[in-house]
Amino acid sequence: MRIEVIHPRELGQSERARWAALRAADPDLASPYLSSGFTIAVGAARADARVAIIEDGAAIQGFMPVQRPSPFSAMALGAPISDYQGLIAAPDLELDARKLCQALKVGRIDVYAVPRQQKLIQGRVYGVNDSFVARLGEGGSQAYLKELRAARSDTVKKMNRKRNQFAEREGGLEFAVGPASGAAFRQLMDWSRSKCRQSRQPPIWETPWVLATLDRLCDSDDPDCRAMLVTDVAGGRLAAVQLLLQSGPVLHTWIIGHECAFESYSPGMSLTRRSIEWAADNGFTEVDLGLGDYRFKRQLTNHVRHVAYGYLGDSSMAAAVRKLEYDVRRAVEGSAVAMVQRLPGKAMRRWDTHRALGLIPPRPNA
Repeated sequence: MRIEVIHPRELGQSERARWAALRAADPDLASPYLSSGFTIAVGAARADARVAIIEDGAAIQGFMPVQRPSPFSAMALGAPISDYQGLIAAPDLELDARKLCQALKVGRIDVYAVPRQQKLIQGRVYGVNDSFVARLGEGGSQAYLKELRAARSDTVKKMNRKRNQFAEREGGLEFAVGPASGAAFRQLMDWSRSKCRQSRQPPIWETPWVLATLDRLCDSDDPDCRAMLVTDVAGGRLAAVQLLLQSGPVLHTWIIGHECAFESYSPGMSLTRRSIEWAADNGFTEVDLGLGDYRFKRQLTNHVRHVAYGYLGDSSMAAAVRKLEYDVRRAVEGSAVAMVQRLPGKAMRRWDTHRALGLIPPRPNA
């Protein structure tokens, strides 16, 4: 088995076709974040983006996209703005993680949301998170709502009542789907930046490479990966906005924001449900609401996709440091004090977000 490493801009049509075929063969690779289009968009904004192409003889067996913010470690491509990362290959592909690290010239690869069944991550899993998915079949929105009522009738009644009150009291409620541009898109980004500042989160939506990736996907007409916008307007006033990524028949929610004055109507949840109904009526097979165990996600979806986090590589100083970090985290998470349990994970996620955004300067030899 041979591993060739290239920049995403070097991917040709034959490689992209093979990439698409591998994704089509595995439903857990359906996310737009795992498309070659997303990889190329991030690559256009990051000089340190790389794709490891795994070959066996003359055939390509898989692709592993990463970004390399330091000479010691790589990260799954798109962190922290991608909900999924991992190997684009058959789930049972046997691949030596050490050889992958050697090919990428790093000591380890940090991964955050790899489909749980991938063999590459087995033995290196330090935790599992859930992504909540609305899988859509034949019958459109009526079939989706019928299934939702059967599972959560009280929730559906409450949502219907709130949306009806919203429309009646605010002078109408208009749902629309359109390109990711214009005043609604600018408002969504303002809401997102404000939310980061208020919660003292890293400035994700002010980071140049993130904005460049976003602009490229919003301008894209490539069905392999492109962005679209859905909105609810109440009485002529923008109530909620959601940016979605599309790859073929799959949608993934990316960014959502709403007008605080309408908080009592749950405008974000209302728009999400309306978006799923629209998707069901327009030939989409699933809407992935992404990571994060929020109540509204459980209420609107019918499938959970399990994704793992950890690191690849076990024979370097960089891997040993990461192992120590996870070992300390695991020990503290066993504490009887709930507030203390969360601290190591929170610190690691914040540190990795800063690394991924480029807010931590690389070492001189990077």
